[in-house]
This record gives sequence, C-alpha cells and structure tokens, in this order.
Amino acid sequence: MKDILIKISSRLGMYKILEYTGNYSSWDEARKKTKGYDADEIFEKVTKSALTVTKGDACYERDSWLYYEKEYNYPLLFHMQNSKGIYRVLDWGGAAASTYFQNRDMLNKMAKQLKWFVIEQPHFASWGEKNLQDENLIFYSNNVKTDEIIKREGINIVLLSAVIHYLDFADALIEQIISSKVEKIIIERTPVGCNERIMIETVREPIYDASYPIHIFEEDELVKKFKGYRMVASWKSLVDEDIMRRKETIATFKSYVFELQ
Repeated sequence: MKDILIKISSRLGMYKILEYTGNYSSWDEARKKTKGYDADEIFEKVTKSALTVTKGDACYERDSWLYYEKEYNYPLLFHMQNSKGIYRVLDWGGAAASTYFQNRDMLNKMAKQLKWFVIEQPHFASWGEKNLQDENLIFYSNNVKTDEIIKREGINIVLLSAVIHYLDFADALIEQIISSKVEKIIIERTPVGCNERIMIETVREPIYDASYPIHIFEEDELVKKFKGYRMVASWKSLVDEDIMRRKETIATFKSYVFELQ
C-alpha cells in the first residue's frame, strides 16, 4: 500500500489540502501519474488573481490565493539587504511575480535601485510581459539561459522560492547559477529531510486541482551543491507545514542564504 500523507495548511490565512503520496524510483515514473504544473487551470487562476492585485483589490497572491492584508516576508527582506541599496533580483520560477508584489512597498523603501526579473514558462512570461511588466518588473521565458540573463542584467541576487523541488533539472539549474558567480543566492520554502525522496504532491480546491512530482532533498547534500558559496543563514518556512506520516517528519520546508566566497 502506498503512503498517503495529507495535510491542511492554514498558515497566514491560506487554506488548502495537500496530499503527498509514494516514494518513486525516478522523476519520470512520478511524472507519468501527474497533471503537471503547466496545467491550464493553474495558469488561469494565477493570472486572474495577479490582475486583482494590480487593480489594488488585494495586497498580493500566492498560488492564486488572494491576501487582503499586507504581510511582508521579513526574513527574505532582511537577507536581501546590501549596503549599496541596489537590488537586481532574478526570481526564477516567480509565476506572476507574487513575491515582488507582496514585498514591493518595503523593497521600494529599501532600494536606491530596484529591478525584479521573473523567469517563467513561456506562456506565463508572455502574459506577464503584456499585463504586468513595467520599468521595475521584467519577465523572461525559461528557454533563455539563466547565466546569460544574470550577466546581461547585472543580477546580484538570485531567488529560488518554492521552485527547485518541482524541477527535474534542478541540479543543472543550480550549476548554471553558481557558474555565473552571482553575489547572493536565496532558496526559499524548499522541502528537506534525512533522506532523498521523490513523491507526488496533489493540490485540492479551493486553490486549484493539480498534481506534480516533488523532490525531497537531503539537507546536507543540498547545501553541498552550492560550491564556492558560504551558507550564511537558514530558517524554517513561515508558510508551509511539515510533511508528516503519523508522528514521523518526512520533510521540513526551509530557506537558505548563500553568499559568494
């Protein structure tokens, strides 16, 4: 019988039912049993919510869920700080720039110069360019090489927020980022445990109905991937509940800050 790990997440006013199943031998095996993150329903709900935010009818959205009160990501803002006040951020997998809109007011107070670049799937990037892009917020398709964007745009912070565990090419992406020698890399809301594991995450309404493979990283091995960088901070996610089976913790969602040595 397959493991079925179910949790109801209610942190920061967000209610959703998540199911985590299986311990798959490969990413392809898990992917064959999922709908994928590029499902039309996800795109439609996220973009609709993003427009609601830009109209001023909500403060920000996460995973299409709308928030009507300001709630800044203070750990992220603290660790993004630099003495020059220059923030050229590459938000890889940033969807409809949800992190940017959540923290925009505070970022504008902190920054002498703010440029936020989102890398996303082509249909997300195209929509973002037409509907959200301005002088501070710019969208790129993920079919453009990440290291080229880092060099071209003078990126000094790369943000990987709740994304690398959904990628079958996470190792290649990390290698490309560290090869660029960007000053700072911040990983947010990433599941780590004592053992590596590939599972399927299923999201239920009222968020949306979707499923995709998810990679649980072994924490020490994840940190070792960032060669040439020093981990200067880590903290437990303020948003995500642990993945549990009975009283056993399978994974904890954590964030990390790496600085170039």
